[in-house]
Amino acid sequence: MRFRSLVLGSVCLSAALLASLHASAYEKRHVFITNRGGNNIVELDDNLVFVKTWFDAEGLLSPNGMAFTPTGRLYVADTNHHRVLGFDENGAKVVEWSMASNSAPSVEALNFDKKGILYASSNAGDGRVPRFDMAGTFQSYLVNDLSYSNLGNVNFTLQGHVILSDFSAAGRGIRELDATNGNLIATFGVEMGLYQEDMFVDGTDRIFVSQFSKNEVAVFSPNRAFERSFTQAGLLNPTGIVITHDCRVLVASFNSNEIYVFKHDGTFVEKHAYPGMTLPESLAIAGQRLPGSFEDPGMEPVPKCDGTDPDGGVDPTDGGAEAGQDSGQGGSGGTALDASQDATSDQGGAAGAAGAAATGGAAGAGPGTDSGADATAGSGGAGASHGGTATGDDSGCGCRTSAPGPHVGWLALTLAGLLAHATRRRRPRHKKPGAVRSRLS
Repeated sequence: MRFRSLVLGSVCLSAALLASLHASAYEKRHVFITNRGGNNIVELDDNLVFVKTWFDAEGLLSPNGMAFTPTGRLYVADTNHHRVLGFDENGAKVVEWSMASNSAPSVEALNFDKKGILYASSNAGDGRVPRFDMAGTFQSYLVNDLSYSNLGNVNFTLQGHVILSDFSAAGRGIRELDATNGNLIATFGVEMGLYQEDMFVDGTDRIFVSQFSKNEVAVFSPNRAFERSFTQAGLLNPTGIVITHDCRVLVASFNSNEIYVFKHDGTFVEKHAYPGMTLPESLAIAGQRLPGSFEDPGMEPVPKCDGTDPDGGVDPTDGGAEAGQDSGQGGSGGTALDASQDATSDQGGAAGAAGAAATGGAAGAGPGTDSGADATAGSGGAGASHGGTATGDDSGCGCRTSAPGPHVGWLALTLAGLLAHATRRRRPRHKKPGAVRSRLS
């Protein structure tokens, strides 16, 4: 009877632990979009299916940048109220502060460094990039220079350098700065009239930049050389960019009110519109560990998309995956850098590249979410919501389907340990079984 009670108690405890792990209102891998036209935030699941809207009653006015913490807190730039709001893991507002008092009105973008210091860019602003702790206490300015007015995104490289995009026609380019003193390290992507908006850094230190006025996304290599650009008919004034765990590049099309989905090499996959979403601005993924930001092991790092990721990326063991077979936007002629990281052609690559179309996944049971988006054997599949199978490569880009979250293994170990303890209690006292040990990875 005692054994049965212990087993039942173990199961109940594990169920409670599982429920507690899902207590955060922001599910990991879900995509969050600042809905500038609706003055709220739109949440999508990992398959880009609409979930809900957030903060409708908070009085947001043209919200823009977002940043998550390891504990699930979400910070939002309330642009036209010139303030930053922080919401806890249940969606309750816990902190608020004015940016106007720090001479940084119209706050544009937010990002945390490794120490949990929040950097904020502004447009127009007054040439200052202020830094705050999580409670909103001002720390210092990274820069205080009028040449840094009209900024777009603030972000971090793998080395922890700060990068700032220039959302103006002045052609100042993207500037890379030393985070300790604000000294300029490099300038790249200089072009008059460009209006560079958002940036996203992948796991190899490539920088993806939305070029608002050119209706395209530009990609710069880890050595900051221009590598390629990509677009699709209908992409109108791109703003926010994120890269998902399985190497999909999501781009907000500001003036067509859509989210465009590309492969890592720039090949178009599909697009989505959502009820009530107008003027989508910034994108963020809950639980994602950004380069140069928090190093919390509970967060999922941005993938490299070069075959070394456990959950995505071009598989270098596939026949054509390492060859420079790009026919346009997949790289720059098969150089050593592109050969290992860009892989396929815009038409899907050679047979075997990143999971050939013949083996990348059969058509799924359900239809795709956009016309022409149903996965077929020729396209390699695109995950469950896009008609792909549950196994195999994703859309021919070599992106593997998602693995169970880390909590699954942790709960299994917990349950096993509790059952082992119960079994041990049932054994006769004269027997001394060996200790049961487990190590959480």
